[in-house]
Amino acid sequence: MKRIIVICILTILIINTYGQLPSYDSFIQHVNDLENSGNYEKASDYLNDYRKNYPEKYFELSKEEIYLNEKLQRYEDNLLIFKSGHQQGYFYFLHPELPKCKPYSTLYEFESISVTDLELREKALSGSETKYEIMLPARYSEDRFWPVCLIFHGGGSNLEAVKKHWHSAKLDSNFIKVYIQSYRHYDYNTFGWRPGDERADQDVTEIFRYLSEQYAVDTSLVLLAGISAGGTYATDLALRKIIPVRGTLTFCPGIPSSIEEEAKHTSGYLSFSAFIVGGENDYYLPSQKKMVELFSNIGVQFVFEVVAGMGHEYPDDEGHWIDEGIKFLLNNKF
Repeated sequence: MKRIIVICILTILIINTYGQLPSYDSFIQHVNDLENSGNYEKASDYLNDYRKNYPEKYFELSKEEIYLNEKLQRYEDNLLIFKSGHQQGYFYFLHPELPKCKPYSTLYEFESISVTDLELREKALSGSETKYEIMLPARYSEDRFWPVCLIFHGGGSNLEAVKKHWHSAKLDSNFIKVYIQSYRHYDYNTFGWRPGDERADQDVTEIFRYLSEQYAVDTSLVLLAGISAGGTYATDLALRKIIPVRGTLTFCPGIPSSIEEEAKHTSGYLSFSAFIVGGENDYYLPSQKKMVELFSNIGVQFVFEVVAGMGHEYPDDEGHWIDEGIKFLLNNKF
């Protein structure tokens, strides 16, 4: 009874403060703040007390609850969440061989839950498509040709998430930006990239063709940008010469397998340059070190910056590194 009274009081206070219930962004930010401070139990209570106010965010909040249950080692509770999500057509990419699924491997129902989950994912993949959004600089006109930057989200991300990134004075003012979302589902609403993906290659080629026909694009000034798996795929596209590329600007990329082939067969140099920002604590750092060594062997000009204290993430001063990358890749043109 006391808990119900406290919840009611908190709700009244929130409504009085905001004039209405807090936005979803404010609500989830508070959940994340509790998580970041290690208060997983409080975060779980808060999530479950107020989630009913955001029914349109059922899937996102179910993933949040799954995360909190895992932190609290309530793995069996998540089986019910998985099954409930499946009934509504959602899926969570529950492959038994994935490290994230290891704690569930001994639970009786997990095998059948995984089968259902992967079936839903395969069905979604059969009908999915690559999506993109073009952002023109404020002063865009067709009186001149503009450089373009194709931007690839990280693994387990999507178009809306990546659009919050890749902003800087030079990039926003001088480039046609194209944010691209992979067709390849990770879970229900997040996606990933895979080097050597012929379908993705075709889609990117078509997007670039459309862009070149509809807008005043300088095809000699094309940059590819991405983080993590998106950075890996951007590098892979440049190595395999799928579209003309002047340079790649990547945060925490992995190493694409295509670089090994280029190292075997390229005796001259490749015409693109690379600007790479990694983190001191990034688990991909060894791969990045190997990649730049191979770049040296095949003649790719590069800058490789390692940020102290940073993990596998966007750098705090993201705009600074973007502008530094543009300066290097385009020889101080902007």
